[in-house]
Amino acid sequence: MGYTRTELESFRDATVPDLLPDPLRLLFVGINPGLWTAATGAHFARPGNRFYPALFRAGVTDRLIDASEGYREEDLAHLAARGIGISNICHRATARADELSREELLAGRKGWTR
Repeated sequence: MGYTRTELESFRDATVPDLLPDPLRLLFVGINPGLWTAATGAHFARPGNRFYPALFRAGVTDRLIDASEGYREEDLAHLAARGIGISNICHRATARADELSREELLAGRKGWTR
């Protein structure tokens, strides 16, 4: 499925839930979700994104996950079983990370500081 620019723009400022399985063994933290990610509800979902192919090639997952149309239940279960979590510094979806303000980035950083 593809999205038009207008359709993607309708997801601006949307949020995508974190994936934080218990137990959490490996956490990936992005800057913020893109519009395609917000449209599908799946992290790193834009077609051509190399995140999931890299996980597969590195042996982190035992199959290639295609999140471009959203997660399948079996993909979510596989990530959870491996303890793979995904979150973002800022949760607001934008077309580009440079659309985030300095204040948003600093506030997001505080959320990950322990």
